[in-house]
Amino acid sequence: MGTSASKFVPEVTATTLKAGMPTVVDVKFAKSITKVLINLTSLQTGRHWMVWLPDGFHGPIIFHDGPTNADPIMMVVHHENKRGTKFAVKLPESPNEKRGPRSETFTWVCGLAKNELYWFEIDVGYETSRRTERFEWRRSHGSEVESLNMATWGWKLVMKPSLPRRQSIGKQPHLRSMGFASDGGEVVAVWGSSHGLNNLGHFELQGRGKTGELGESFILMALASSLTIECNNYQ
Repeated sequence: MGTSASKFVPEVTATTLKAGMPTVVDVKFAKSITKVLINLTSLQTGRHWMVWLPDGFHGPIIFHDGPTNADPIMMVVHHENKRGTKFAVKLPESPNEKRGPRSETFTWVCGLAKNELYWFEIDVGYETSRRTERFEWRRSHGSEVESLNMATWGWKLVMKPSLPRRQSIGKQPHLRSMGFASDGGEVVAVWGSSHGLNNLGHFELQGRGKTGELGESFILMALASSLTIECNNYQ
């Protein structure tokens, strides 16, 4: 695959720890003749993060905690199997969550466009409220994506509901218009695709994803997984 992702050790700089994690981000190609670079811009703070694809869209995705690919590495995504259906997402230490660096698995379930999805499980919350939740990126043409005002299709990240929640949603269809999917899962992030000459898309946390309740690691995992999907679609 070319560049080895194993040599990279992710970290988050003091600037990001102080300013907060990226929650509303515009994603565009950066100008470069020799490298595939992607620029992430926070619409809240104006901060920039650089993403470097050293082997193009077929290799690792390296997120830098700053505006250049010389800044510290914040996250790394690489293929975990030969079929390209599993990705390893290397996350940095999270002092606020009291968690060290680790790797999470992100899975692509291939199928027809309507049934295609990506999913991951991750511990969310802090200390006594920490728990494991499953999240699914599902294709969407709905109001969540349309609300971004820059895309007609994309993906919504749904926190998989408990069984009681799935059973009750059928009796309360109005909840779907309040940030919930048809099965009762809460929409916690959206990705709007914008395949222009320079634009790649737009990432935005929603619901409990935006409040910070799910934790810093979730925010980074949501961002990394959304861009992984977009890069995977370019192959």
